[in-house]
Amino acid sequence: MSGIDDLMTPEELAYDLFKGLPPYQYETNKKWLKMVFAALRVGGIWTWPDTMRTFRKVSTVHFVEIVLEEE
Repeated sequence: MSGIDDLMTPEELAYDLFKGLPPYQYETNKKWLKMVFAALRVGGIWTWPDTMRTFRKVSTVHFVEIVLEEE
């Protein structure tokens, strides 16, 4: 597992993941992602299945994308 080293707030990650959605869906998904972030402990991992991207909560304000290496 390795990090991509691009720190993102939940708002920045929401924009990256949901920017193509209509405004009301974007706002709903952004609020949902902020709730997911609040529920994670620092060090917790979350994967967005639609893109198969994985993120780790590295502080009380940031996610970082990680790459899961296959064996």
